[in-house]
Amino acid sequence: MGNLKGFLILAVIGAGIFLVAKLAPPYVANYNLHEDVDNMVLQYTYAQNATAENIQAAVIAKAKEHDIELADENVDVARTQMGVTVDVHYTAPVNLPGRVVNLPFDFHSGNKNITAK
Repeated sequence: MGNLKGFLILAVIGAGIFLVAKLAPPYVANYNLHEDVDNMVLQYTYAQNATAENIQAAVIAKAKEHDIELADENVDVARTQMGVTVDVHYTAPVNLPGRVVNLPFDFHSGNKNITAK
């Protein structure tokens, strides 16, 4: 009975480690992308020649650096005289034994021009 209990505890700990190893990378990549987009929004707020399409393309390119596949419809950019806002929404598939889990991610980044009237 004692050996079985020890084996079950090790199996549960092993399953937990496996799940963390499979589920953590998408969350880390999302966090890193969010930080990068925050920095990009700060820079693009004051870049007069940057269009919404340029910003969208830059966000998609930055996502590829983090192994995140985004399409144009996953990135919403609003550029006004007041500033820039970027909304990103996507799902990241995670392959687990017996099924694929789609993790939804959504974040918003924005900045207002301090010289805007």
